[in-house]
Amino acid sequence: MIHCQCHFFSKHLGYPTDVTVLLPHPEWKRASGMDISSLYPEDRRHPVLYLLHGSAECGEAWLWHTHIEQYAQRAGIAVVMPSGKNSFFCDAVSGEKYHSFVAEELIAFSRSVFPLSTKRDDTFIAGASMGGYGAARLALDGGGLFSALGIFSGALSPFLIQERLRAIGIDEIRFDLLFGSKERYRGSCHDLFCLAEHCPPDFHKPRVRLYCGEDDTINGDINREFADLLALHGFDVHFDSQPGGHDWDYWDRCLEDFVTRLAPHRAEPADQPEKG
Repeated sequence: MIHCQCHFFSKHLGYPTDVTVLLPHPEWKRASGMDISSLYPEDRRHPVLYLLHGSAECGEAWLWHTHIEQYAQRAGIAVVMPSGKNSFFCDAVSGEKYHSFVAEELIAFSRSVFPLSTKRDDTFIAGASMGGYGAARLALDGGGLFSALGIFSGALSPFLIQERLRAIGIDEIRFDLLFGSKERYRGSCHDLFCLAEHCPPDFHKPRVRLYCGEDDTINGDINREFADLLALHGFDVHFDSQPGGHDWDYWDRCLEDFVTRLAPHRAEPADQPEKG
């Protein structure tokens, strides 16, 4: 893969930020007189996966903890990995506007700088934990930009998760600064269950795969409930639960499966249900 590390000033965030980009590397052929420009045709536009990290991480974490380079090269897709701090990739009621940054700035920036496809069928999004929430929010409230959504152990119901984490002594993220009060959150644009239930009739629904490890007692039932709700409202959705916890080892397996399933998307139209 071609590995690019970019730093640029974000108008939505109001400060410089970074994004890591992987591009499929052309197959080099040892031949005399070869025209190097033929390896990089101007009209080549790669399918692209926008990949969102979990809390206390950054975009490069996918390179440190998974084999995303191998999976993406094999599938022939580009990967864009922004850094989102502990933002849940939302527009915080008191803080940065990471949802707007991704939806309105990052996608336009990446498409203008790198040879990425602008077709919906070639545009995907996925995330782990906090990033799973952000990916779902962008897919459900992003103008139908994405044809496939992957959620790995998604933190899909923040305040319920906060209660469960506090019960085991974990209280690191200020959910009130992100989403306001619990009452303000319910039924708002931040509420994924509400968004899924009230998608406009003409909304282009992405194919969805949810993954949650059998040992993830914080998120497991929430992810299954969300999958059931999506299915009820006409989404092509598959829920996958196998041995594993809320960790990078499990997410690496999820990522491999999800990216591998993106490769056949050219031969498997998005409006056809998946098998299995």
